[in-house]
Amino acid sequence: MFGLIVHFTILSLAFANIDLNHDANVDMVQIKDELRRQGELTNMLLKLVQEQQVRLDKQENQIQQLSDRITEQDKTIAKQAEQIFILESRDVPEEYLPKRKDNNSSSETNTSMKYNVKRRASINGELRQPRMPSNSQKRAFQEGPVAFHATINAANDVTHINRGEKIVFDKVKFSIGGGYHSQHGLFIAPKAGIYIFSLSVMSSNHNSLEAVLQKNGVGLAGAFADSYNDGSPFQQGSVTVVTQLAVGDEVYVSNAWPDNTSLHTHDLTSFMGCLITEI
Repeated sequence: MFGLIVHFTILSLAFANIDLNHDANVDMVQIKDELRRQGELTNMLLKLVQEQQVRLDKQENQIQQLSDRITEQDKTIAKQAEQIFILESRDVPEEYLPKRKDNNSSSETNTSMKYNVKRRASINGELRQPRMPSNSQKRAFQEGPVAFHATINAANDVTHINRGEKIVFDKVKFSIGGGYHSQHGLFIAPKAGIYIFSLSVMSSNHNSLEAVLQKNGVGLAGAFADSYNDGSPFQQGSVTVVTQLAVGDEVYVSNAWPDNTSLHTHDLTSFMGCLITEI
């Protein structure tokens, strides 16, 4: 009887051990399946994160492009506001208005266009106030004379002047009103008005020189000095011209002919200008 009890106990322990091993194997399989699912889910999430990052990068690029466009539009609006300010402050010069072929109606057309330009500027001003003028614009409309006189600051003759080259009058004798820029030999009109300019050039070393007063790159008048053909070492030529300038128009002197010429200095070659009256 005792032997049967012992045998039954041994069999019971054996079956219990088999159940434990079976349960352990089942748990390992479930754990592996869960880990695999977690891995797949992690990979899916990483892929979604990468795709989202790509979308964010594209959106940042689009935002930057829009910001650049807004900046350019702000610059354009600022320029238009400055132009409106100038138009409201003065009449439009006749030379900037298009001419009609019908001479009888040209006067009426120009008068009408002047009114329309100023009317549009006034309407724009009512819809949106333009920017306050910059310091340069304030200087442009300040009261006071505008005039300059400059020569060439050189101990010897200026040589090797090519055709089309600007002649720089960098020795300022007199300047008022802030229009003349000696480092470039350039006059920029600070006010709209009628101006007078005078140019005097002296050729040297049996050379010839044709200097031209330029307005915005277009010749106004020229001064010719020829010491090449007459046998004398020096000759002087001069010219004086009256012209109408708008704010920002440029006047300077350049060599029209010939290439590789020279001119005499020592204050005998000079450039001057003066505002006669504002318009």
